[in-house]
Amino acid sequence: MEAALDSLLETPPEGSTHMAAGLDQATTELRGLRGAQSRPDPEAEKLVLFFTDGQPTLPHGPDAMLDNVRAVLRAADRAERAGVRVHSFAIGPEALAGPVAAVEMARRTRGSFTPVRSPGDLVRAAEGVELASIEEVTLWNETRQEAARFLWLGGDGSWAGLVDLAPGRNRLRVRARARDAREAERFIEVHFAPEAPSPPLPGKFALPHTRLLEDCLEQARGLRLEAEQERAAQIKRKLRLEIEAERARARQRANEQRKQLELEPARGGAGRN
Repeated sequence: MEAALDSLLETPPEGSTHMAAGLDQATTELRGLRGAQSRPDPEAEKLVLFFTDGQPTLPHGPDAMLDNVRAVLRAADRAERAGVRVHSFAIGPEALAGPVAAVEMARRTRGSFTPVRSPGDLVRAAEGVELASIEEVTLWNETRQEAARFLWLGGDGSWAGLVDLAPGRNRLRVRARARDAREAERFIEVHFAPEAPSPPLPGKFALPHTRLLEDCLEQARGLRLEAEQERAAQIKRKLRLEIEAERARARQRANEQRKQLELEPARGGAGRN
C-alpha cells in the first residue's frame, strides 16, 4: 500500500477514471495473482472498499460510456469469481448522476452500495458498512466487578475499551457475540502500578484511544453519556434515511442507464445494494 501511494504521489493526475483497472488490481493483490506485491491470506475474507467521485472514463475514453461501464462489469465478474466482495461508495454529485458502475460492482459481488452526497459524511457512512459479523463486545473487570466505562466497536470487528483498574493484578473478561448467535470469551491479566510511567501507545491503537478519550472529555465537561449516545443515534438514523433515499434515486438512475446503454443482465446472485 505504501509503495502504491508513493507511486501515485509521483504521478500527476490526468483527470480520468479507470474503475475496471482499479478493481482488477485490488483482486490481484487480494488473491496474490501474478504481478501482485501482496501475499494472500487464505483465511481472510477478501473485501474491497471502492471510493469514486466520478464515472468510468477509461479504458475507452470519456465518449465511450457503454464500453467503459461494460469493462467495470467484467472486472466485477472477475472479482466475484475470485471470491472478492466489493463495497462501493459514490461520492458527490458527479458520481451520483451516473452511478450504474458503482451500483453494479457492488451488486455483482454481493457487496453493498452507499451513496454519499456530501464528502463530509464519508467517514460516518463508511463506519455504517458492516465488514464483520460482530454484534456486541463487552469488557468486564472481574477484580473490581465493574464494566468498561467506554467501549468502541469498529466496523471491521476491532474494539477498544476504557476500564478502571485496581492497584496490582486485574483480571479482565472480554466477551464477543456474532450475529449468528455464536459467542467467544477471553480473559486478560493486567498489572497496574499507579506510580509507574505509562507505557508507549502502539500506533495501531491511536485512533480508538483518541475516540475513547474524546468520550471521557465529553463526560468530564458535564455532558451525560446517554444524551450523547442518543444524539449520535439520531444523527445515524437521519443519515441512514438520507442514504436510503439517495440509494433509491441512484438505483432509478442506474436502471435508466442500463436501458440507455442496453446492458446485458447481471450474472451471479444479487447482493445488497
